[in-house]
Order: sequence, then C-alpha cells, then structure tokens
Amino acid sequence: MSAPVHTPSIRDLLLDAACERLAKEGVAGLQARVIASDVGVSTTALYTHFGNIGGLVAAVSQVSLRRFSDAITSAGITDDPVADMLAMGMAYRNFAITNRHEYELMFNHAVLRVSRGVRADVADVPKLLETPEGLKAYNHILGFSTRLVESGVTRPLEAHLVSTGLWSALHGFVLLEILGHFLVESSLTIFGSIAFQMFMGLGIPPERLQLSMANALTRVTMLPSPARD
Repeated sequence: MSAPVHTPSIRDLLLDAACERLAKEGVAGLQARVIASDVGVSTTALYTHFGNIGGLVAAVSQVSLRRFSDAITSAGITDDPVADMLAMGMAYRNFAITNRHEYELMFNHAVLRVSRGVRADVADVPKLLETPEGLKAYNHILGFSTRLVESGVTRPLEAHLVSTGLWSALHGFVLLEILGHFLVESSLTIFGSIAFQMFMGLGIPPERLQLSMANALTRVTMLPSPARD
C-alpha cells in the first residue's frame, strides 16, 4: 500500500515562494503581493497565515536558521575538538557565501528598513537568540566551544566567551568576503590566518593547529569566493 501523498498547505506554499524570492532577489523580493501572486492566491491569504509581512519575514528567517544550523554541523564531531571547531567555521563561511541573502536576513535586520517594497517593521522580526531556531544554531557554536575548552587544549576559559569571540571573528570575515573587500584571492589563507591568531590566543600550540587544520580540510572544502559585485 503506497504512502499518502503530502499536499502542501497554502501556508507552506507561501513560505516556499518567499524563500525562493529571498534566494533570488534578496530581502527586496519579500513583497506580499508578489509572493501571493507566485502561489496564485490573494494577499488576504498571506495575512491570514502570517498576520502581516513581518510575520512572513520572521518565518522565512526561521527556515534560513534551520538550514544554517544543519550546515554548520554537517562536518560532524570527532575526537579532535580543535579540528571540529575549524571545520564548523569553514562550513559556516561556505553557507554564508552561497546563501548571501539568507545570511543577511538572519544577521542584519537593518536591511528591512531600506528594501524597496518591503513593509516589514524590524521590530516584527525577532533577533537571532529570541527564537528556538536561532538558539539552536548558537548552541551548536557554544557546544563546539565547550568541547574545546573542556578538552584542556586551551587556557582556562569560559566557553561562552570563546563562542562569542569566534562567532564575532567569523561574522566579520564572511561579511568582508561577501562584500568583496579582500584584495587577495585565497579565502583559505585569510581564514587560516584569522583562525591561527584566534586559537593561539586561546593557548593552543601552532603545531597542534596545523594538524587540526589538515584534519578539518579533509572534511570541508573551502568554496571559491563569490564574484565581486
């Protein structure tokens, strides 16, 4: 007996259409009339399911956060917490450069204020750590940091300070790369330089870092930088 065929709900169709618009056009594509037209329904249906465009944007952001969360844990966990952290960082960077508009929506709600046609108040869209999906994503980063600290390979540190520090460095790195500000072509060279400075600051010997970087590179391939606008 065959399994029943799942029929997407109007809400699911609207959310899928909005995610596609975001991927292709950025935040400016998240317009109620356009998305409703993509699905073949009225804007009333969109407001029924999401309350307002801000509710739709918040739902799209949560989809992006789920994908982000899956991406940064895709390299898995081994018995080398340093390599695991490096692999997570490379997976984070790969997600950001290949899903630029999603990354922008997740981490820069200010874009909503300047996007033509988008009538979403920034206050309608929760911040990263105000949602279950956002907390899940951050807790993955915190988990990698906790394993790193508890392994004894670093100086005695608080895991949450390590996670926020490394997250800040990663975020700055990917934003500069996405915007095309790096003059050198090798993102791996820049990533490696940042990682070595950060991790040696945590007390990890350079010899250990070299071995762990080699380990991480067997699990995650650094994708080419995006073409400059």
